[in-house]
Amino acid sequence: AAAEPDAVVHLAAIPDPTSHAGSRVFANNVLSAYTVLEAAGRTGANVVWASSESAYGFPFAESSLVPEYVPIDEAHPLRPEGPYGTSKEAGETVAAATARRHDVSVVSLRPSWVQYPGEYRTSGNRERFDLEELTERPQETSPSGGAGNFWSYIDVRDLASMVSTALDADVESHEAYLCHAAENYLGIETNRLLDALFDDAPPSDLEGDASAFTTAKAEHDLGWTPEHTWREAEDDHVEGPGFE
Repeated sequence: AAAEPDAVVHLAAIPDPTSHAGSRVFANNVLSAYTVLEAAGRTGANVVWASSESAYGFPFAESSLVPEYVPIDEAHPLRPEGPYGTSKEAGETVAAATARRHDVSVVSLRPSWVQYPGEYRTSGNRERFDLEELTERPQETSPSGGAGNFWSYIDVRDLASMVSTALDADVESHEAYLCHAAENYLGIETNRLLDALFDDAPPSDLEGDASAFTTAKAEHDLGWTPEHTWREAEDDHVEGPGFE
């Protein structure tokens, strides 16, 4: 029987470039996005799907890419170099084409590093972080330990709420939205981090540990803001879904 969904949520595929060959990552992610979005468009279903902050090119880069400005928003140029980020940029092109061709709404979410309450992996990066070591490293090298996305994250509950909000929103054609927590997970002033990371850090009026990515567009268009912070969520215990 033919399915006639009201909406489609596409979150599947390979989530990073580290465990598979680049060709497999790119082909899997782009083809799955095209297949799902095209099928949804043909049925007239609106779509919410997971792109990634990696589409900007900062995570997984071989050298430190300097943002053109901070905070980074949806209008910032996408400059991916690797297979994962490039697959997400291509996926957003597919999303825009689907919206045009089938006259449906397609929302591309650009979530940060997803964390689960009580199982946050941010604590390990924070414990290993050394600001002096970051400052003194050769600038042409790409540091590890979370620098690729400027120590950003998103609680899975906030990601779920954004998916739900986007499904209910009246979005015309294709739009992309960042999905990030309000602050970095180091608890250090973000401007200090950027100055340590780059010799030529872009000017910034960020206050305190505010995220280097802004979700102002999602707040304006969708009425969505993140609710959870690592300071409480790292120790949260939340019962997950299960089968009776």
